[in-house]
Amino acid sequence: MIDSITIPKTLAIDVGTVRIGLAVSYGTLAEPLKIIPVDGTEIDAIMAICAEEGIAQLLVGISEAEMALYSQAFAEEL
Repeated sequence: MIDSITIPKTLAIDVGTVRIGLAVSYGTLAEPLKIIPVDGTEIDAIMAICAEEGIAQLLVGISEAEMALYSQAFAEEL
């Protein structure tokens, strides 16, 4: 008999300067969750979503050039 493996839920975050895209991954499958505005409340909104969805880990996508620095700074703040 094989024991079931619990895969932690991951919140994938696509950071933009106007909007932030969120998706939830259940192992190898990711589903779009929502888009939130960048309005100064995005950190609190993401933390609330993590609590509501039972998120165990975060994944912040890193772009290129200036957006890479912006995304990294956002991830550090988060």
